[in-house]
Amino acid sequence: MRHRHFFTLLELLVACFSMAVLLAALAVPVQGALRERERANEAAAETFRLRRAMDLVLDDLTGLLLPGGDLTGQFTGTKSETRDGRRDTLAFATNATGACVRVVYELSENSDDTLDWLRTATVNPLSTDDSATVETVLLAGVGSLEITYYDGTVWQDVWDSTGGLGLPQAVALSFTLDDGTENPPVRRLLVPVRIEPASAGQGGGGGRQ
Repeated sequence: MRHRHFFTLLELLVACFSMAVLLAALAVPVQGALRERERANEAAAETFRLRRAMDLVLDDLTGLLLPGGDLTGQFTGTKSETRDGRRDTLAFATNATGACVRVVYELSENSDDTLDWLRTATVNPLSTDDSATVETVLLAGVGSLEITYYDGTVWQDVWDSTGGLGLPQAVALSFTLDDGTENPPVRRLLVPVRIEPASAGQGGGGGRQ
């Protein structure tokens, strides 16, 4: 009669221990791969977020309208210094969407005590209806926003088209994102300003850039 062989308690413990060691060894590279994948996804999402915002800014500024008309208003850039960096503001008119829109760029504090880069667009500048104004968050978690203007010779920190100054030859927007580091990298968008002949319906002096 053949005797059956049963595992002893010691053999079972050794087998369980060996399996635990093997699983622990496999867990390290798997966890590392998952972390790398998560970082790659976050980087891709951040790149997409930045590209979408910069594309909208580029469309706005390449569609600039000459200031001074009833619809277009003035092109004004103001400088604001804070302890944490610049918080500049820019107001202008654009026809990037095919119609005259007045736009304001500014940083605004949100409920999380962080800064949002806001784009406030007035679709019909002569309307008194609040529904004609649309506020969009271009970028959340912005640390600073510095806007400068090239007059053909030097870069200026402020600009005001009142008095016939017109438009600058280029606009540079430099900003940082609040990424938790002490010195976040400065990102810069440079937009040349090109004046095209005025088109009908833009209202007193509506030339497109």
